[in-house]
Amino acid sequence: MIKKITLVLFTVLFAATFSYAAQQEDKPLTEPSQNVTEPAAPTPDMTQQNTSIAGVIDRIDLEKKTITILNSVTNERHEVTFNDTSSFSKDEKPIKAEDLKKGDKVSLNVDAAHTVVSGTLESKSSSPKPDSPEKENPEKKD
Repeated sequence: MIKKITLVLFTVLFAATFSYAAQQEDKPLTEPSQNVTEPAAPTPDMTQQNTSIAGVIDRIDLEKKTITILNSVTNERHEVTFNDTSSFSKDEKPIKAEDLKKGDKVSLNVDAAHTVVSGTLESKSSSPKPDSPEKENPEKKD
């Protein structure tokens, strides 16, 4: 009698183990727990990336604090603003917005509000006269 009870118990235990193992194969190896945090929803600051605009200064208004950039490739004009926190540099040295002038080649980093975060004035190998045309022609001198 004890042998029969033992045999039945082992059979039931084996069947239960086999059934449990079969159910676990369909589940992922790790289940999310309540301690796992989901990634934070993006905030407006996280979704707004700065944009780079490069071209030639077509117009600069120091009173309104605006700069109009002409992209020579696409022929598009981009008007951006600058403020007291905007930084400008030339040859890795800081310069002021007042040092920028029409015809300067610049690369600007602007935020989503089209405000200059930082800007770099490209160095010219030979500086033309301020009154010279925008396109340089070293062979033709007046």
